[in-house]
Formats: sequence, C-alpha cells, structure tokens
Amino acid sequence: MRQTSIWAYGDAEAEGILSRMRAEVYEALKEHGPMSGSELNALLDGPSYHKRLSELERMRAICPVRIRMCRITGRQVLEWAVANEYNPVRLSKPRLPKKAVLRAVVKELEELLSFANEQGRSVSLPLLRVVWWLKCRSK
Repeated sequence: MRQTSIWAYGDAEAEGILSRMRAEVYEALKEHGPMSGSELNALLDGPSYHKRLSELERMRAICPVRIRMCRITGRQVLEWAVANEYNPVRLSKPRLPKKAVLRAVVKELEELLSFANEQGRSVSLPLLRVVWWLKCRSK
C-alpha cells in the first residue's frame, strides 16, 4: 500500500467520516482486492454494503478500476479498489486559477454571450450560472 493511501484513510478516520459500514467496505477492498458491489455484499454477508461504494469514491478512498463480468450476478459491472493502488488520485487541494485569468475568461464569455444575443440565440441557464460564478470568483 502506498503512503498516500495510508494518509487518505488516516485523514478520513481522524475526521470521523468513516462510518462502521464504510470502514468495513474499505477494509474488505484493501484485504481482498478489487471486487464488484455484489461480490462485496456476498463477502460481508449483507444486502447494502455496495451503497457505501459511491460514498467512499466521493471521499477519494476508493475508485472504479474497470468494467468486467460479476462473479455473483454474471452482469457487466464496475470493479472497485482502494485508491492509489490501482488509480492514483491527487490528494492535495486543486489550485484555483489566478484572478487575472478568471477575469480574462469572464470577458471572453461575456463577449460570446453578447454575440449570441445579437444573433438572436438563447443561452443555457447552466452556462449563465458558470459565467456568474466566475465573475464572483474574479473579484
């Protein structure tokens, strides 16, 4: 196991964000290697352990490795593994671009919005929200 994986797990444990079931799922993947949700349920003898997979993925403790046939259901499924062992993740916080870069992006987007309005085109609400968010960040 890599040191970054140990740190990630230690941080999660210290912050109290690993529930009992999450900890069981994490430990099962660490000890037994990659497996599907159904295989995890069978191993831990419970019907709902697979529900913790997406939570652990959001915590960056585990990651999907590949799609394969499940040994329990016979269907195409995602295989999950402890992060950093199969798919290293960046544990440091991502750096935001400098305000000057954000201002340039906002200016460019505003020009595009203006052009779209001149052409009688509508702009999607999600795009407008992104422009608004960038404007707020660039001040």
